[in-house]
Amino acid sequence: MRHGNNGKAAERRIIDKYDLKRADVEWCDAWNPRTGARYEVKSASPSTDRPRFRLWEDQHRAMTAATANVAAWYVFVFGDRVTRRTTAFVSSVVSERGGWNDAGHRRGARQLKVPVEELL
Repeated sequence: MRHGNNGKAAERRIIDKYDLKRADVEWCDAWNPRTGARYEVKSASPSTDRPRFRLWEDQHRAMTAATANVAAWYVFVFGDRVTRRTTAFVSSVVSERGGWNDAGHRRGARQLKVPVEELL
């Protein structure tokens, strides 16, 4: 998934930290050439009043489907804090928060904005 400037910096940071390669698919940012594991990097800006991570339903479905063959990880980045979570953990957060909402600015897309503290 493509990011703004904050997201691009977080993506580069995680690729370097875990020695990953940039992915050539839309539903994840990177992959581990040694294990095949997929990584989706999510970042939130510390400059907002209510920092949140934005999750996308279509992307989450693809990440979850990937776990049939390889591991798939979300990596949440907020300032200096980095946390790696499984797709199962993220699914439980989505469920606990009542599921997906219409995005409005991406036709037909559904999203969930999750406060930073719930995922770190």
